[in-house]
Amino acid sequence: MAITYYLFFICLISFSTNFAYSQISPSYCTYNGIDYSRLNNGSYSSLSAASGSNPAGKYRFFWNICGEAIKCDSSGVSACQLAVGSIFSATTVGLMSLGSFSMFDSVTPILHYTTNSNPCNDNIFRSFDILLSCSTGEIESSIVIEESKCSYRVLMSGQALCATPTPTPTTPTPTLTPTPTPTSNNVTCQASNGISMKSPDTITCSGYGPSICTTPSGYLCESVNTDSVIKCISPDHSISCIGNHFECYTTSYSCSIDLSSYNGLEVNGKIINSNYFSSPVLSPNSNANNSYIIIPSFIYLVFFIIQILFL
Repeated sequence: MAITYYLFFICLISFSTNFAYSQISPSYCTYNGIDYSRLNNGSYSSLSAASGSNPAGKYRFFWNICGEAIKCDSSGVSACQLAVGSIFSATTVGLMSLGSFSMFDSVTPILHYTTNSNPCNDNIFRSFDILLSCSTGEIESSIVIEESKCSYRVLMSGQALCATPTPTPTTPTPTLTPTPTPTSNNVTCQASNGISMKSPDTITCSGYGPSICTTPSGYLCESVNTDSVIKCISPDHSISCIGNHFECYTTSYSCSIDLSSYNGLEVNGKIINSNYFSSPVLSPNSNANNSYIIIPSFIYLVFFIIQILFL
């Protein structure tokens, strides 16, 4: 029983190690600070070099980075070899589930694929190593060499194999928001080749006939027809309109011009015979001050009435 538990424990450790280093999918394809998942295109290939067992260099290898190689035409295969001109299926030399990263030297990572079935002569399982060398330019692949019996290696180099520099955090420059200039709380109207109006409230102008209105922010509202009526709502606190017949109004005041009927301005329905109008300036505390006057006066009035009743 103790031996059974021991063997189970050894198998569990072996499974955990393979799971931690295997390249299950491109999402687990980061090593030494470099994310290689962007290289997963399934279509890398190169011819083999001449060797003792392959004197003519007649094999073509296909591989992928952290994914299945499309040309291998087998599920879970990341690298395979196929005799040039062969009509037979490709031979698997690397399984995606058995891929792992390590360092070939102090600067060059290596992605190692191996197999666990269908060994070649001398009962050796095939393997495929990909050296990932950072350099300038587009990705290039060397010829595939047979490093040892049934163990193959290729060198890939290019800018895409380099670590992407981490952007240096920058401290945003503080910006000062200017304090808006308080808008005058009175309403002004002026007749001059049309009409202009300023108000702390929303201003709406209706024009009759050919008319055009503009505001400081660039808002434009116009009509060129003689029998048209336009309605312009200012996004600002002022508006200027050119035309012969206009009515501009807010919640409290209405200013109009009609050059064919009268001169000057009509304010709240009354012609004032002037080209300029300004409403009284309301103090923010004006209502409060009035209340201080009204309340004592009311108290005196009540006191006076009580005295008369009891005389």
